Amino acid sequence: MTPSPCPHMSDKYGSMLKNTRRPRSLLMIKSRTKLKCGGILMEHIIPRQLPAVVEDKMELRALKFIPNIQTDQPVSTTLKTFVQLVAENVNKDSINCVGLTTGNGSVFNEVKNMGSDVFGINVHYEEFTLTCSDDLRTRTAIENADLVIVKGLSNDNNVCQLLHRLLQPNKFVISEEEILKVSPVRPTALYTVLSSHSIAQSRLDLNRWRPSSTAVTVHSGSQMSLITSARSRLSPRHRLVILAPYPAPLGLKDLVRGWRKESERNMINLILIKNQDGSSLLLDEPPNDDLAFTVCNNGIWGGEYFMPVQDSIQLSNNVTLQVGQVGELNSLKWVEASELDKSGIPVKVHYAGINTTDVKRANGTMPLSNNGDNDYGIDFSGVTESGVRVMGIIPHGAASSVVRARPELLWPVPAHWSLEDAATVPYAYAHALYCLTIKSSLKVGMSVLIHGGAGALGQAAIAIALAFQCEVFTTVSDMRKKRFLLKLFPELKADHIGNSRSQDFKDLFLSVKPTGCDIVISSCSGNLKMMSQACAASHGTCLDVAQLQNQDEVYEYGLHYLTKERSYLVIDFASLFVPENMENIKELHRLMSEGIRKGFIRPLTRVTYGQPDVVKAFRLLAASRHRGRVLLRMQEETTQAESRLTCNSNNTHVILLDEDMFGLKLAARLVARGARKLLIHYNGNVTAKLQFKMINWQKMGVQVQVLFKDLSKVNNVVELFNLANEMGPLEGVYGITSETGTLTETVFANLDSVSRKLCPQLRYFAPINVGEAAVGQETCVSRTQSKLPGTMITLPQLNPHEGNRDALDVLEHALRSSDAVLVAQLANKQRRDLLQQLATLTGITITNDTPKTTTLAALGLQEDDIQSIITYFKVNHSVYFTEEEVPQLTIDTILNVEKTESEFQDVKGLGTFLSYVDPDELLATIDMVFLSTLTSGESLGDDEFDTSLTNLCIVPGMEGNHERFRGLCERLKLPALVLQPGLDRPHETVRETAERYTQVLLKKAIFNKKFYLLGFETGILVALEIASILEELGFTGTVYCLGSAPDEVQSIIEENISEYKTEELLQNAVVEHMCNLMVESKTDLKEALKGAATWPEKVEAGVRAMLGHMPYSAQYARAFIGAALARIQSARRCVAPARALRSQLVMMRAALPNEEEAKQALQKHSQRPVIVHQLSTPLAHVASDIRCASIINQHLDSEILESFEKKNICDGYILNAASFVAVSGNE
Repeated sequence: MTPSPCPHMSDKYGSMLKNTRRPRSLLMIKSRTKLKCGGILMEHIIPRQLPAVVEDKMELRALKFIPNIQTDQPVSTTLKTFVQLVAENVNKDSINCVGLTTGNGSVFNEVKNMGSDVFGINVHYEEFTLTCSDDLRTRTAIENADLVIVKGLSNDNNVCQLLHRLLQPNKFVISEEEILKVSPVRPTALYTVLSSHSIAQSRLDLNRWRPSSTAVTVHSGSQMSLITSARSRLSPRHRLVILAPYPAPLGLKDLVRGWRKESERNMINLILIKNQDGSSLLLDEPPNDDLAFTVCNNGIWGGEYFMPVQDSIQLSNNVTLQVGQVGELNSLKWVEASELDKSGIPVKVHYAGINTTDVKRANGTMPLSNNGDNDYGIDFSGVTESGVRVMGIIPHGAASSVVRARPELLWPVPAHWSLEDAATVPYAYAHALYCLTIKSSLKVGMSVLIHGGAGALGQAAIAIALAFQCEVFTTVSDMRKKRFLLKLFPELKADHIGNSRSQDFKDLFLSVKPTGCDIVISSCSGNLKMMSQACAASHGTCLDVAQLQNQDEVYEYGLHYLTKERSYLVIDFASLFVPENMENIKELHRLMSEGIRKGFIRPLTRVTYGQPDVVKAFRLLAASRHRGRVLLRMQEETTQAESRLTCNSNNTHVILLDEDMFGLKLAARLVARGARKLLIHYNGNVTAKLQFKMINWQKMGVQVQVLFKDLSKVNNVVELFNLANEMGPLEGVYGITSETGTLTETVFANLDSVSRKLCPQLRYFAPINVGEAAVGQETCVSRTQSKLPGTMITLPQLNPHEGNRDALDVLEHALRSSDAVLVAQLANKQRRDLLQQLATLTGITITNDTPKTTTLAALGLQEDDIQSIITYFKVNHSVYFTEEEVPQLTIDTILNVEKTESEFQDVKGLGTFLSYVDPDELLATIDMVFLSTLTSGESLGDDEFDTSLTNLCIVPGMEGNHERFRGLCERLKLPALVLQPGLDRPHETVRETAERYTQVLLKKAIFNKKFYLLGFETGILVALEIASILEELGFTGTVYCLGSAPDEVQSIIEENISEYKTEELLQNAVVEHMCNLMVESKTDLKEALKGAATWPEKVEAGVRAMLGHMPYSAQYARAFIGAALARIQSARRCVAPARALRSQLVMMRAALPNEEEAKQALQKHSQRPVIVHQLSTPLAHVASDIRCASIINQHLDSEILESFEKKNICDGYILNAASFVAVSGNE
């Protein structure tokens, strides 16, 4: 057998090559520049370091007390408050909301802008006009509504009558009312106003519609056992009102929330009371609002609700410049600067210079440094603490309010210079001297060629060369710059200045000086660089200052340019700051001082911008429209800066870890914010990752200690804090908790009590809950009330293999907040289309009417935006364009880039379940179809498979076909087969189908030691039945539930066919949908179906309409349509029996609401803890999510995985296939 190209290899570097159907992974091997797979060799492959994409994946919300009566409250905030109140009182995480509009009212637009996800509550919003209130769909929506939104309820009798007929009692109504309009008094039996928030001339009222009255039992106290006892004695028709102190005792709200979801004794209300004088909890009369949770905060009635936390922007006098997203200059921003370490001389910066290297790092042309420094500027001028005016150079971060500089790289500012003058000098002249005197030997009378003479480096180099009486040649990009240079340097000759953007400068200069120049300073690229090197004289030196900045440039150096004993040097000015180059630094300091004294080092021309105009400064540099330096004025009176953590290098931070992955990332963030003393409390073994981090931190001068103690004992906490204080005053305590960890409420209570006594300088106290953990709330609320730092934040489950930058960002934001309890949730933001993002990035205008053939250049694309577009496509879409190609990109080309990315669109209706009709009528009706996996081909017959192998058996849903699973199976590490129900048994029950499948599988000996089953949609119910039967026979295994939990199947089906209110409408819809799947163009069957009274007649009408237009036989089409309806009807009747299986259940859940409820429902079907993987893919496309194959492989037995690793998985074919076929001549 001859091997074909291998579809799978593993090594360090890799990328995915895609065609329209089947991805194949080709990975780098042997060296970083080669890629080899199955006879294909690709060379000269250079990996590029791409900047990280910064996405706001998480939103931060704070738990706050909101009074029932509010003024000047934004409508959006009010709606979010009301939605949470409604959800906790209807005891659901998903509410149905109906808007009844007359065409006006701002509240309706705000509801649409609010989105479908409000702090974890799914809002299904539908809007109808009151004129269509008699419509069946409108009436049904109101009957099923939890919340109705109207305008002017108090003055509209028609709306009141409509709601009285249709809306269920104890539901809720939001009404937008005009404050100045007199409203009649409505009876409380009709509705009661629970909360009212006003803004301007209107207000929003939340009303409970037709509230029911019940007898009330009041119980005061906070002990769980007493409350449980009181509920058990409660009459089924009574309401239990619990009075407790505010904040609520730990677990009390969760207990009440659970009781309210039970079928009996569920009328439980919790009233939390806080009085400043500490008086009794007893009330003269409980409020008559019958709400689940009510708070009386010092006499003000309200409730606790989550509110969005605003971005923390504040005025600061200590800021530094950073870019939010590399590649987008518009994201440049000022942030609070961390406290600096004590090395170097502190200087208050007045002016900072930015250069082309800063621009290239900000727009993504150059990667950030290895340590990820995201700060800009290299030179500055300012004043020391003693009042001395200085100018100097630092490696990075000069665009800051305060810097610390080495004394060897500081120079006093001459008395006749201003600080603005001084800021133009250090980097430009130091760079020029570094090139001319340290990297080459400039002598009097030499000839020098300097490219870009109008720039800062060019002006400085020209000034130095003229001071050495050299013959100077230079280039500029236009005539205005040429005239500018001749005016600035009268010694220059006009025929010594060429065009930097044309290769003609070589002929010009060599005609003037045929022997060439002794020193060439080149900032060119491409062919211009080669022309520059050709201008070097015998024994001359070419100094390339641009090569390291243009890392994407493919440049082949010609050895011809090394003839005549010429030299070529790549200049890296940043290497000057390496400790080994101290002698060069001292020499540079001497040369600069001497140049200032002799007068040839003098201030350069410049353009100065204020801090708010930093983006303009970078754009000016990016477009090369500057002459000389570009400066930033740093001492603005008011600078708005993004707040972030600031850590004192002398203080200690204690990090308590239940798990080390996210805790180490937090430690790294603290180090980046200035922390230099860490005390890590960890109860596990010191991992290799922790050891590696500690070694790196110690190299950075960070003092790290690791220990473990039982912190449930107060004396151990005292010992921990004493050790921390010995390292330095304790500044922060952070506890990373997990569900099964040791950081309990008792531990945080001990940390709180001891820190109050021993840690007066404590700035941060933060229990950080990851996933389902929830501890520390009571402690943080108590600390906040005592005016002490305390922040409990809950993060969603994190992927430990990712950087978790979004989680660290929201954590940092939370720690700077004054709120005690915060929760971060995954953001539900709709991604803007590619054209919108490019328009925002570049400032050009693109409308729906813009012709698709219009180029970006025609739309006004500026030169300084070209590199940003290149970086954007490279980072976000893995597409590379050159600088020449970007202006010529058309709207159509850009749209094609977006179309190539496969993003799954949510599908509603019958298309969720029925999306494919197999053109192969024979293949569609056989019982078992084998699909290609990494271990087997799909050409295998049902009598040819290896019975010694374990197979994955897939049970499809109502579609009943194998095609949906083809892509999923290609990445599996075991053989896979699909069990097809066929078309001749459409009315089979789940149990009957399971028994039939089991008999087929056992007859063919599919199962070896254990079974693997996968069910999709209704196939989940069949797979669980098969597992139950096999367990009775002594087998155990794993069942994968793809899409949803079994108990959700019915509700998902009902939701997707809810628009068909009668059986006839459903039948018509099925016929139309299936016919449209079978023909290429949509078929209008409405007229044909009107004359069909029975189901067989409807099917026949559909088949007749398709004759001559479909590639199927009429019999096949007739059977397929009939089977589709029969399967839908069967699925609607089916109930999933709860069987506690011994097998492992793994759910790969589509993007559906109520994740936690689904997990709990699935747990009823297994004795073992179920495993849930939440996917972001809609149900209709979940089988195409490539993560599914990875999840299935993850839960295979080690024996299967080991066998796969040893297996030769190359495809093969039979060399002598003809010998296996014998045709008899007598036949």
